[in-house]
Amino acid sequence: MIPKVEPALLNRMLEGRVKDLASTKRGLTKEDLAARQIALERAAGLHPMPPRTEMNAATTGIIQRDGYRIEKLRYEPMPSEVATAHLYLPDEPLKAPLIVSAHGSWKGKKAAPLVQARGTAWALSGFACLIVDAPGNFGDDPQDERSEMGDPADPALLMGSPWVGVYAWDLIRGAEMCLSRTDIDSEKLAITGEGDGGIAAALAFALEIRFAAAALVCTAPSLEQKSLESIAQLGIPGIALAGDFADMLALCCPRPVMLLAARNDNRAAEGDVSRTAEKLREAYRSVGRSEGKVRNQSFEGALDYNRRMREAVAGFLDEHLRGQSPREYLPEPRPLTDGAQNPYPSGTLPVDDPELAVGAQGSKTLRDILEMKLEHP
Repeated sequence: MIPKVEPALLNRMLEGRVKDLASTKRGLTKEDLAARQIALERAAGLHPMPPRTEMNAATTGIIQRDGYRIEKLRYEPMPSEVATAHLYLPDEPLKAPLIVSAHGSWKGKKAAPLVQARGTAWALSGFACLIVDAPGNFGDDPQDERSEMGDPADPALLMGSPWVGVYAWDLIRGAEMCLSRTDIDSEKLAITGEGDGGIAAALAFALEIRFAAAALVCTAPSLEQKSLESIAQLGIPGIALAGDFADMLALCCPRPVMLLAARNDNRAAEGDVSRTAEKLREAYRSVGRSEGKVRNQSFEGALDYNRRMREAVAGFLDEHLRGQSPREYLPEPRPLTDGAQNPYPSGTLPVDDPELAVGAQGSKTLRDILEMKLEHP
């Protein structure tokens, strides 16, 4: 007879196991890194990496704004999986560095004002910015163009296709779609994201060597401190086997990484994000790389990607993509909506403006993608 285990005791055992794995010092030999890379790919549902099939990319419209334009794009990261995105481009005819951006759980996804604001601000500063809608339904949101893909919290996805892994692949393929363009500098590519989107961005950064730098906002807290509930919310089965977030990001050494935290963020607490940065600097030092390539900053407020955060990221990428002198902030050229904690309608279109819609339907669901992977593991 199997003895009964109290749920609270089982949770404590599991939480202790996760914290043990997160606090275990990982090796940095080629063999260690290769094993960790495979563990990370498996956790994301991307081992082996999917084939890079034809994306059938199309532009469904262009929105011309003052000093920049927005191209409305659809493409297929996997066969019959339709992704929707906005590509912000400066008006100046130049080869712009590209920032690929994931987003948090905001209503409207790529159309949320604080998400539009980063594309606008960076385009006005001479960057291109691709903002990709997250896959799946984030709730009752008529502006959600990927809602037909189903519930990202569907527990069945834990069998091998977590939604953040799908999102990471969408980001990687979206970058590939843009790199062949004549108005984008294919040698200067970075990635960013906040909240859950920041986790997808971190995965994409670790899995795609062409991302030269990453800025992760309100995400990647050390798992040494987090509760089991917080860890479970990541929705990535077996993620602790790849180590702590610092261990995952150490796979990217010596590429520059910026970690931004908000002082009142409960899920990615300031101290936990600082701990990730501390461990990542140690990993960079141990292989003879400059710890200065890891930057950590904290801001007032809760989960956000506000104006001050955008300016900090722009300064970081101005240095590491364009070779400019280090600076803490690159000021935005004009007033734009601040962030989730202090929104105001300045310089962005309303979230429900039909002009923002890409107009792409008929995608595979997250369950369809899972079934495909289970058929061909």
